Amino acid sequence: MKHTNWLAIGVGVTALLLLLDGGFTIYLAYGLIDALSAPEYNELAKTSQPIAEQIELAKSIRPLMFSVIAQGIVLGTFGLVVVVGLLHHRRWAPRLLLLGSFALALSSTAVIALGPHLWDQQGIYILFSSIYWWSLHVQHSTPAR
Repeated sequence: MKHTNWLAIGVGVTALLLLLDGGFTIYLAYGLIDALSAPEYNELAKTSQPIAEQIELAKSIRPLMFSVIAQGIVLGTFGLVVVVGLLHHRRWAPRLLLLGSFALALSSTAVIALGPHLWDQQGIYILFSSIYWWSLHVQHSTPAR
């Protein structure tokens, strides 16, 4: 495969972004779960309507946070494995990269469906996958010289 080093850099950057995104969301989810379990919030929720609405809103975004965590940790780690394979010129690495790009695009679409406000953050992963698919198309449709 041509330009393997550039491809490995691109995949590595994407993997690091995914891992950072997942790690930061773990931090936010931990704070959210800790705050929701605090007794003082439960007491305030009984007396104040806006606080009760905020608590319900926070509880409703937990599935979204857990899906971003799973996406970041699983696909970020998967991406780092692919980078190692690409740098060592393993034959399985491009196949895993194609599989991972489909998984990334599908998981990003699912996250956008759960939380449309994350379209800008998740859309970049769909864009990265699309660029990779386009490069594969160009590589395989260009006649050999």
